[in-house]
Amino acid sequence: VGEFNWWEYFTGSKRSYFTPFIFAGISYYLSDLDNGIAIPFGFGFKYSISQRLGLGFEWGMRKTFSDKLLPKTFAISALVSPTAPA
Repeated sequence: VGEFNWWEYFTGSKRSYFTPFIFAGISYYLSDLDNGIAIPFGFGFKYSISQRLGLGFEWGMRKTFSDKLLPKTFAISALVSPTAPA
């Protein structure tokens, strides 16, 4: 995964103490039904709290190229609850 910071940033800096960033890359996943490639991507924000401590928030997703990640019985049972009123 690669990361792009909009501004110069490093933890402990008094001048460059925050930056928004984006990230993307490529990964490989394993599941019971399928194995394949995924593309993780997202964005975030980093903030330097002190000389040795930084805080970061990020939001990310993974694009897969398969629908075979969960068994069909699991997906259907998650949508239909036997105790829910009709």
